Amino acid sequence: MAITRLYPPPIKIKSQPVCKFWLMGRCKYGPKCRFLHPEDQSPATMIKEVIPSMAATEKEPPKKVTIKKKMPPTVKIKEPLKEPYSGPFSNLTNLQGHKKDITGIVLPIGSDKLYTASRDGTMRIWNCNTGECVAVWNLGGEIGCLISEGTWIFASLPNLIKAWNVVDGKEEPICLKHSLGQVYAMEADGDLLFSGTQEGSVLAWRGSFEANPFKLVASLKGHSKVVLCLTTGAGRLYSGSMDHTVRVWDPKNFECLHVLKEHRGYVTSLICWQSFLLTSSLDKTIKAWALNDGGRMEVIHSRSEEDGIAELKGMGDSEGQPVLLCALKDSSVRVYQLPSFAEKGRISSSKEVKAMKTGPGDLFFTGNGTGTLAVWKWTVEQPSKAAA
Repeated sequence: MAITRLYPPPIKIKSQPVCKFWLMGRCKYGPKCRFLHPEDQSPATMIKEVIPSMAATEKEPPKKVTIKKKMPPTVKIKEPLKEPYSGPFSNLTNLQGHKKDITGIVLPIGSDKLYTASRDGTMRIWNCNTGECVAVWNLGGEIGCLISEGTWIFASLPNLIKAWNVVDGKEEPICLKHSLGQVYAMEADGDLLFSGTQEGSVLAWRGSFEANPFKLVASLKGHSKVVLCLTTGAGRLYSGSMDHTVRVWDPKNFECLHVLKEHRGYVTSLICWQSFLLTSSLDKTIKAWALNDGGRMEVIHSRSEEDGIAELKGMGDSEGQPVLLCALKDSSVRVYQLPSFAEKGRISSSKEVKAMKTGPGDLFFTGNGTGTLAVWKWTVEQPSKAAA
């Protein structure tokens, strides 16, 4: 059966004259104007006939219309990058591999390897001749610091210090356990290993030739906050803390001799240089201390920096002159001649330098927050600038 579809009858559209102004796209009535007025009438005439109210206002002066210009957003132009370094040293190479801050760099005696530790939980071993990474050890936790003493390497993790003797070649470490959190600073002196803890105490471990070669012999208490740095010199142990103080200890009987309170921020680094103690802090100062006639330590020089200081390292330059490497929180490293503190050079890093190490053959190393290890060498002449 055929289906008959019913369609509506066609609609006849009555032909009307088309507006010539509409055809040219200039009719004042706009796109709907097409059949609203005869072709021989102008838009002005039709306005008066169709919309008298608009015609009545035609003689009135047009209102002043203020057009608010939308201003483009302010564009912050970054300052051009600073020169990567300037001074009597050159950048030999940059070693990549760590994923987070480098927290320690060591060159143990009796080894041709360079060891680095990071907050990414790994220790990397580099061939000193080729710069090749020959091994990666995952220590199973964030590494707070890394030091070496003789043929020993010590790496700190939360509630644990791992120790290796690089001569015997064993990868299995000796474990020094404690329950005082992370260790951010370690220092070896003779047969003693000192470790500054998150809890604020300084643990003293004594080495021996027994089955367990390290034994906890003392816990030095006094700091109220995290111990960030340790150093030894002139028969004394020095500890710097987040509590803004430096404590001076007798390492023989573990007695606190003095408390130095001149800093107004975290004490971040300590160096014994000749008969002086150099301390740095997030209060943007470096202070030099010496013993007075009364046998107590006092500040003999204070230097202000542009930002807080993260790390200090002392060494000799290519001419054997003492220099101080000063890593600031603004991601730069300032190089100063001692004792004048005259600026000898500077390094600009992409992120804050967290670790520095001096090496043989006029070498030194810097490790920054990106996990990059930069290798530097002192030179006699000023080098040309090159990308670091």
